[in-house]
Amino acid sequence: MNAVVTDVQYRMTLALIRDLADGGIKNITAVCRKGQGAPVGFYSKHVSNHILLTEKAEMEYAKHLSEVCKKIENPVLLCPGRDTISAVSKYPELFKDIAHLVPTEENLNNANDKSAVIDAAVSAGVPVPKSYTLDDAEYPCVIKYRCGEKLGKKANERYSIINNRESLIKTYNEYLKLDSEPVLQEYIEGDGFGVSLVMDKEQNAVDFISHRRVRQFPSSGGPSTCCETYFNENMVNDAVRLLKKIGFTGVAMVEFKGTDDNYRLMEINPRVWGSYALARACNSSFSMSWFNASAGERLKPADLTKPNYSLGVKMQFFPSELKLLNELIRNKRIGESGIIIKDLLNPKVRDGVIEFSDISASLHYIKSLVSGGDR
Repeated sequence: MNAVVTDVQYRMTLALIRDLADGGIKNITAVCRKGQGAPVGFYSKHVSNHILLTEKAEMEYAKHLSEVCKKIENPVLLCPGRDTISAVSKYPELFKDIAHLVPTEENLNNANDKSAVIDAAVSAGVPVPKSYTLDDAEYPCVIKYRCGEKLGKKANERYSIINNRESLIKTYNEYLKLDSEPVLQEYIEGDGFGVSLVMDKEQNAVDFISHRRVRQFPSSGGPSTCCETYFNENMVNDAVRLLKKIGFTGVAMVEFKGTDDNYRLMEINPRVWGSYALARACNSSFSMSWFNASAGERLKPADLTKPNYSLGVKMQFFPSELKLLNELIRNKRIGESGIIIKDLLNPKVRDGVIEFSDISASLHYIKSLVSGGDR
């Protein structure tokens, strides 16, 4: 079987390409849409062919992506990015024999809809934050777009933390300009956790990996700059029950926040998550499970009682860590700054992009950062 990997402008896709090559996939075609950013995946030594598609309309993009796949012998399509997953889910007839693990359009919409996710979680017995109305809100609280990702919002633009009534009314009205039903919830203190799963066509979990967020930029809330592998059996089972409840097929990350024994559901990311490179750093089988299930292979359900990856493995993105380090130094948070420096100098802490064995892609990523890109 041969892999077709889309959305190679994202740094997370490099880890997938490298994992597939390590797993014995020798023919990897990298695909990117023009105007979507620097296609860093084109520069990996593991890519045998790269294709830049110029179509902006979703239907035309789906048709041309299908035509690309038809020219490849025994193709298996892997879609890490939101826009491609959306296109493929809307036109499944074009991809029925090459993309067995893409969610349906209905599943995708339900997973992106925070209100639908909350309802499903409550029904499945998964702990959720307390919901508020404008009249009974307690502070601090959080306003979220119901479908922030579909609105094209970045992760740190999809919610606002509110500390008083005046701010609540003002911010809520701003959200109403784009969303007729924003979600209002209690603010949950604690760490951020993610349970990422490969769900097969029968909604069985055939592989998983869990992580804990160590640092983020900006520190007030943003993408991970450093994370580490983690395992909590109850959390894994909660994530599986939730995805089964909505009938989800494909790759998704279920996000929680709180403590080991007192956490709440935050959201579902029905796609590859930003810190996907951690799956590679900890020697997990996640990428190959995704590939094999996408090829139509029937895999054995995962043992949810124990991880099949190394625990306590840290992964960082050094450019993002440097940005965070600068923020902490400016704010005189010296102790936290020292921890970042220690991790940057620790050879056991893997970088999420930079690999000397795939130096061309690594250098191109650094070049893209200098020119203003960071995906």
